[in-house]
Amino acid sequence: MSHLTDRIPLLPESAAAVQAVLNDPKVKKVLEQAVSKEIFTIEEQIEICEVPAPPMREQKRAELIAQKIRSYGLEAEIDPVGNVIARFKGVEPDGPVCAVTAHMDNSFPEGTNTSVRRQSGKLFAPGISDASRGLACMLQVIRMLVNSGVQTKGRRHPLYRNGRAGSGRRSARRQAYFLQLRHSYRRSIGH
Repeated sequence: MSHLTDRIPLLPESAAAVQAVLNDPKVKKVLEQAVSKEIFTIEEQIEICEVPAPPMREQKRAELIAQKIRSYGLEAEIDPVGNVIARFKGVEPDGPVCAVTAHMDNSFPEGTNTSVRRQSGKLFAPGISDASRGLACMLQVIRMLVNSGVQTKGRRHPLYRNGRAGSGRRSARRQAYFLQLRHSYRRSIGH
């Protein structure tokens, strides 16, 4: 087993499936590229962090993420409640679907200074290791899939969602919309 599957507790059948993917030469190449491109991912993380995204006001960050996804060659849209939805088409139209999500908002009030400061090789800013990192890593996954030519059996749907830190009626409406979207999506793929 690889060091990755040794560190993550998995059922034996899941561990074998993960190991098979990790042993694929194309996947190994993609993972090596990801490591070599980490500095770019960190710079993207900083860029994302410096775009304020207080609860229920993530529009600027959503627009940045959608623009980046499109620049990497995928379709991306912002739905009526502000989620960014991307599509990576698999080779089998009816193949399995995988949705990968990260939240866009942070829990800091509007007006919080989100400028990133570098000190002794470390990054300091509100949200630098929270939503900003998750978003940058998902963008890296998209770049690696697109640039490597790896083909997946089914579709992959990176979903950048909003409203995690929000509360009240507006956040509840967004969560209800997301659940409705998820339900209709699962029905459309036969689950």
